[in-house]
Amino acid sequence: MRLQGKTAVITGAASGMGRSMVDLFLREGCRIAATDVDREGLDRLGQECEGYEGRLLCMEHDVTVEEQCRRVMEETAAWAGNLSILITNPWWQPFKNVVDTTTEDWRRTMGVTLDGVYYCCKYAVPLMAAGGGGSIVNNGSVRGLGVAANSAAYNAAKAAVSHLTKSIAMDFGPQGIRANCLCPGIIATRPTIESIPSSEHWQRAAEHPMLKRIGTPEEAAYAALFLASDESSYVTAVDLVVDGGLMGQIN
Repeated sequence: MRLQGKTAVITGAASGMGRSMVDLFLREGCRIAATDVDREGLDRLGQECEGYEGRLLCMEHDVTVEEQCRRVMEETAAWAGNLSILITNPWWQPFKNVVDTTTEDWRRTMGVTLDGVYYCCKYAVPLMAAGGGGSIVNNGSVRGLGVAANSAAYNAAKAAVSHLTKSIAMDFGPQGIRANCLCPGIIATRPTIESIPSSEHWQRAAEHPMLKRIGTPEEAAYAALFLASDESSYVTAVDLVVDGGLMGQIN
C-alpha cells in the first residue's frame, strides 16, 4: 500500500474530487481526516466507508474560519499521532467578469478558494515539520495558469493558490515538506455538471481537450496520490496539470 502509516487531512471530502481522493487513499492504507462544510455529505461518506473503522475521521469544517482550520489540523495529529499529508480541495466560483463580480462574490471566492488554503497550510506545516516532513497538495486549476472568460475572481484565486504553494515549497523544503499544486481541467464533478446546461453543451466541452473527453474525479485522485506518496519524493513546487491536453494547444 502506497500510503501505509501516513495520515492525511482531505478538505472538500464529501463530494467530487475530494471524495474520490478519500476512497483511493483509504484503499492505499492511509488514515484520513475527511472534512467538509457539508454535514450530510460527511454522514454519507462515513456510512459508505464503514469497512475502514479506525482509519476515517469525518469532521465538519468551514475552511473560511481560521480557528476551525487550526482545530482540524491539531485534532487530526492527536487522533493519528502524526500529520503527513494535506490535500485541500477548495471550490467556489461565480461565473462573472470583473465588472459584474460583486464585492461579496469576490470576498466569498477568495475566502473559500485562497484563504482556506492559507489557513490549512499555516497550521499543517508545523505539525508536519515536527514529524520530519510531509506532502501538501493544493487543488488549483488550469484556470490558475491560463484564464477562462467570466471567471475573474476564480482565475485570480487559483493563480494565487499556485504561487502560495510554491512559496511553501521554498520556505519549508529544508524541513522535509513538499508542496505541489494539482491543476485539473474539465472534471465531471457536480459543479461542472450543473454549469453545463445540456448534453449538446457537454459534448462541445468534451471536444476541447486533446483526449476529446471530460476527465473523472478518479483520474484527478490518482494524480493527487502520486504527489502525496513517497513516489514523488523529489517533486516539489510543481503545477501538475491533469487536463487531457486542454492547456497544450493554441487553437
